[in-house]
Amino acid sequence: MIPQGTPALRATETMEAIRAHVLAEAPEVAAALEELRAISWVDHPVVERAALAVCAWQGLNPAVPANRRRARTVAESLLSGEVASPGGSSGLPPRNAEGLRHSLHWICSSSFVYELRTSPGPLPALRLVNRRCPALKGPRASRFLAFLAFPAFVMDGPRVRWLRRLGWIDPAEKSHARARDEGLRFLVALSVQADMPLWEIDRVAGVFTGAEGHGEAVSLCGRNPRCGRCPARENCSYATAMSLSAASVHEEGNGSRRLREAMPEADMPREKLMRAGAEGLTDAELLAILVRTGNGRQHAVELAGAVLRQAGSLGQLSRYSIAELTRLRGLGPVKAVTIKAALELARRLAPRDEEPQLPAVACGRTVYELVRGRFLNARRETFLVLLLNAKNRVQREVVVSEGILNQTLMHPREAFQEAVKDGAAAVILVHNHPSGDPAPSRNDRAVTRRLVEAGRVIGIPVLDHVIVGEGRYYSFEEAGTLLED
Repeated sequence: MIPQGTPALRATETMEAIRAHVLAEAPEVAAALEELRAISWVDHPVVERAALAVCAWQGLNPAVPANRRRARTVAESLLSGEVASPGGSSGLPPRNAEGLRHSLHWICSSSFVYELRTSPGPLPALRLVNRRCPALKGPRASRFLAFLAFPAFVMDGPRVRWLRRLGWIDPAEKSHARARDEGLRFLVALSVQADMPLWEIDRVAGVFTGAEGHGEAVSLCGRNPRCGRCPARENCSYATAMSLSAASVHEEGNGSRRLREAMPEADMPREKLMRAGAEGLTDAELLAILVRTGNGRQHAVELAGAVLRQAGSLGQLSRYSIAELTRLRGLGPVKAVTIKAALELARRLAPRDEEPQLPAVACGRTVYELVRGRFLNARRETFLVLLLNAKNRVQREVVVSEGILNQTLMHPREAFQEAVKDGAAAVILVHNHPSGDPAPSRNDRAVTRRLVEAGRVIGIPVLDHVIVGEGRYYSFEEAGTLLED
């Protein structure tokens, strides 16, 4: 089972929630997607390919029959060699018609399918269309490929803004070209992880962001987003920032069920603590003092008990991050921060000399012996980060990702977040190869370089990256490849 909170899982859950919302609110989109799934992009008749190119060039929705007929008329007129004029059947000025005619000749040629098939990925395919089709530049090229149901994503303004809000594109990236490339690489990896075609992600995103002209009921992430109704708000950086800015208002509403209406005053947590001392309170009652108010359906003690049941125990709750706490039903950002602060104070008060002696890491073999048991018969790649103290003893291990190890989804903040929070002196990276061969791939080396460099920047060095195979392991440190350029 994929661990809750891993970046790949959060991205997949977010995309699936958005897709479910769009298909529920816009049945015509569901029908259009079914039609596209029923045909491969290579099976489109030549004239239909040309008509889709005209739709992309003119900004028409090919799902509308009238638009499709109009585009087919223009395409047939240009392919027949007719000289376009404002009064001609194509209705295009000669200058525009010439560039579009040149593009259509390549799109309708026998080399079109071959060149796209042999393209090494969505980004090279997009650059190919940009180069071969003078009429289809920028978003028009990706729109045409998406119309064909070829793996493509339209990087127009609304979609790029949506990617930035979710945190899938660095909001601080100033270059539009680099942001588009970063977003496309992320979405390609997400497409594999979520088992959702890239063109389907594009169509869903277009509807969700309002780029395809649907109504407000389905387009929740437009220029003025309606985060309160968004199914992805729990994993959205923008929604989290907005909720934090208004947290005190939202959490102190008038609808909370009050303790005074549910139990005698002598049994309320604050009064009970003052009368009998903190030792006489249950975990739920102590937690209720921290959360202060209920949530409209439960008073504070009921809410605290529900939170403990969701977490499993107080010990499990103490290991939750702020983001994980806010995902528990009934906890907003203010309550989550209060609980986290109290649990952190308790952790710091714990006597250090009572801590168990944790294993010290001396070499890759030590790491291998420490983690090999958890990878027995594993069928999915799992990426771990071992947090070390100043004596190279393992404080704890953190599961960062499961199911895919990709440098696009593997952001340094995910790998080092818990290390920074725990004040780790160093980290060791670990992941497994279910194939049994621990030899590092090109992507393994790229991820290692990226995380080693990130560790240098934040001051938490990466001491090793160990790949666990079947009865064998590979240590970047022992092989002398950890610091290679």
